[in-house]
Amino acid sequence: VTSQSKVEQSPPTFVVQEGGSVTVSCVYTDSALNYFFWYHQFHGKGPQLLIQMFSNVVSTQNGRFTIHLNKGARNFSLNISNSRPEDSGTHFCAAS
Repeated sequence: VTSQSKVEQSPPTFVVQEGGSVTVSCVYTDSALNYFFWYHQFHGKGPQLLIQMFSNVVSTQNGRFTIHLNKGARNFSLNISNSRPEDSGTHFCAAS
């Protein structure tokens, strides 16, 4: 990622009831980015990779987690379905 590249996440905070679903989005500025990642960090622990994808697909699923990629809009989103208490903490995106 170049120094001019940005990845911005929204919403910055969210609350979901157990069993519910939520979608968090990231927009990026550099169209050359090809790898997209979502991480989860539980309070007091290190970050763990939840799911990743390469830009040659539009969506990837790993259990309750799904990434959707919209290259035209330079946006990729994480959908968490059937949320559980262990999903609490910080979710953040990255791209390279």
